[in-house]
Amino acid sequence: ITEFHTPGVGVGLLSNNPRICKWYNNSGDLITSQDYSYENGLLTHIFERNFDGSSDRNYDLQYDDQQRLIKVRNNTVGSTGGGITRNYIYNDDDMTVTVQFNPETNIAYTFYYNEQGQVYKILGDYTTSEAYYTDEVIYEGNNVVQETSFNTYDGINPSYTSTRQFTHNADEEVLGDYFKINYNKFGGFKGNIVLYDRSFLELFKVSDNFITGEYQDSNIVVTYTYEFDDDGYPIKQIHTGQDGVSQRITAIEYYQ
Repeated sequence: ITEFHTPGVGVGLLSNNPRICKWYNNSGDLITSQDYSYENGLLTHIFERNFDGSSDRNYDLQYDDQQRLIKVRNNTVGSTGGGITRNYIYNDDDMTVTVQFNPETNIAYTFYYNEQGQVYKILGDYTTSEAYYTDEVIYEGNNVVQETSFNTYDGINPSYTSTRQFTHNADEEVLGDYFKINYNKFGGFKGNIVLYDRSFLELFKVSDNFITGEYQDSNIVVTYTYEFDDDGYPIKQIHTGQDGVSQRITAIEYYQ
């Protein structure tokens, strides 16, 4: 999978078996590459090599017998987050996941998930102040149709609120694995991608149907259009901004 931008800010390549993701700048110089290692279909190691002078990173991941993420260790020495282990603690009675950091950090995370294994809410609570934030999504199937974000510095008054809606084309059959990449990357529990990222950012690439629009407070922000090959597989996803000009194009290639 090749992703590039107009105006250009870089190119990303994703290949499978083994899965490698690479990012390039506008001049074609390799900036970052990620190598993914798997055991029994689950992502167990990420090695990120940076060519811009910053530290390389490598992560180990562990799962429970339900294929749920239970530990992420950043083994990188001398980088932000290096040496930190995240342990994920599941409370199946109230369907929450909390994160224990070793060594401790100044933010505590709680994730809320449903019976389908989808994380629908994130609470980030700053332990040294009254500040906290929440991020919550609504699903229809695997489609995220709404995201609501809230942030406060004093625990009372909102400093930031935002609501985004997403529309999808339920009539177009989705062929190929591009829109399943972030579920397939981790395998198992659907919430793993959110637990690892501690955000819903990557989740918007996962859907049952083609996303067609993104709205902010009922105003269109991004429209998504597609091009297909002769067999009906998507070969381009085109993101067009509110100005109708700025675009990001994801070109999709398939390998045997």
